[in-house]
Amino acid sequence: MVQICSFLTSFKNLLNPEIILDCVTDDTRYNKLIFKENSDGSLIRKLSIDHIPKNSIAFTLDFCVGQNKFSQLSQYLNSQCKEGINKSCDIVIMVCNGVDIDVYFFDLKSEKIKPKDCSRQLKNSELFVVDYLFQSLMRNYYTNEYDIIKLGKVRRIIGSPNTQLR
Repeated sequence: MVQICSFLTSFKNLLNPEIILDCVTDDTRYNKLIFKENSDGSLIRKLSIDHIPKNSIAFTLDFCVGQNKFSQLSQYLNSQCKEGINKSCDIVIMVCNGVDIDVYFFDLKSEKIKPKDCSRQLKNSELFVVDYLFQSLMRNYYTNEYDIIKLGKVRRIIGSPNTQLR
């Protein structure tokens, strides 16, 4: 039987290495993620997320470093679509929890929160990560290896400068 951590290793291998976020290890049980917001207009430049279990991966769906930028979730969809189908959240954290994978979606907001826009960004990210990557790709390409793995809890979080994953 495959260990659940190998599932996250396989999942991580699906992702472009540039979007993987490194955690700081300062505790024997938990990691800490310090996310720096690089986009123009953001008043919050840093988000700190504590108590991330060791059995987890973190990545961004809002990649923007220098000239490298992924401006939309899929190049196959119209980036000018008014429904905002390409909007995504800042951070995704996937945690091994027994035979469940818990998924947390974070969007960093500094000022006025527009509920419709936040909801759309978080939901789009959930559809992409959970429905497409987790349920479709992983289940299709690793059918026998990960039959016991289930989706656990899914949480959508609008982040402030100091957020704890508990």
